[in-house]
Amino acid sequence: MIKCNDLKIDPVSLGSPMLLVDVSPVYAYDGGHRTSQVVGHKYQVSLPAHRMKKLGVKIDGPQQMARPDEPTDVVFTGLEIGLWEIEGSVRLSAKATGIRPAKATPKS
Repeated sequence: MIKCNDLKIDPVSLGSPMLLVDVSPVYAYDGGHRTSQVVGHKYQVSLPAHRMKKLGVKIDGPQQMARPDEPTDVVFTGLEIGLWEIEGSVRLSAKATGIRPAKATPKS
């Protein structure tokens, strides 16, 4: 039987733009307890195509963008969206390898 964590969601279904609204550190855990070691960052984006619902995207390693003063259009590289189940509830997970500001479109 196929499990929900065997499925991947096409990132295109998230729509565009993706607006970066917050950045927070992701900490390592040891024996179920959080350590002070930062192992990555979670980039919280708001999705206009989904009534501004938010999605946290984890990127391992050093911080690639700072928290913006106002929502900023961004593009992720290597974005993967998956599902997982905990206590009968299905959750979304998102990870990427990079993030950058979206290029501004030329005005005519």
